[in-house]
Amino acid sequence: MFNGCSSLTTVPQFDTSSATYMISMFNGCSSLTTVPQFDTSKVTSISSMFKDCVSLTTVPQFDTSKVTSINSMFSGCTNLTDVGGLINLGMQSNLSTPTSSYSGIFHKCNNITRESCINIFNGLYDRASAGYSTLKLIFVADVINRLTEDDIAIATNKGWTISQ
Repeated sequence: MFNGCSSLTTVPQFDTSSATYMISMFNGCSSLTTVPQFDTSKVTSISSMFKDCVSLTTVPQFDTSKVTSINSMFSGCTNLTDVGGLINLGMQSNLSTPTSSYSGIFHKCNNITRESCINIFNGLYDRASAGYSTLKLIFVADVINRLTEDDIAIATNKGWTISQ
């Protein structure tokens, strides 16, 4: 929809309640700094949604309950600091290439705060209780170093591996 709009700085609120695919929606929007809250309750694929949005600093919470493909969602968002969370990430058992889909979400995101990681971990779907396989989230070393063992345990207790 806005893929490659390098001069886009803001996005107005618009109705996304019927959207099921948001693939590369803002990919390469290098001047975008924030986005409004979107209704993502029906979205199944948000791969590369904000890839290479190098000026993006803040994103709200997203409902990822139906998402089966999320690879590279924030890849290359080098200034991203504040993430509201990814509610029910990993809820779907029929994930497409689960290891690569989840490991590259935050590739090159060096500035994500500890509080944002806790938001993300608190929103993760409890795969352990559901009997689903373990999934991995990878963060850069700078982000991992901000976390305590207790922070990481929030995710591992839900059947997730956190690594760099």
